[in-house]
Amino acid sequence: MSTHGENSREFKFKIMELHFKDNISVKVLSEKFAIPEQTIYTWRREYRKYGEDAL
Repeated sequence: MSTHGENSREFKFKIMELHFKDNISVKVLSEKFAIPEQTIYTWRREYRKYGEDAL
């Protein structure tokens, strides 16, 4: 489990920003921040569907 406050809105937004704006892959983000890839995929799906309000 990550110690980066993975439940915080700001942290999730940071991850999505790195993924979408900086084109960093889910795999790299998962390794860098010690977050399961599936968690990031879930955040991405919610972000795409609902935007920032999803986070």
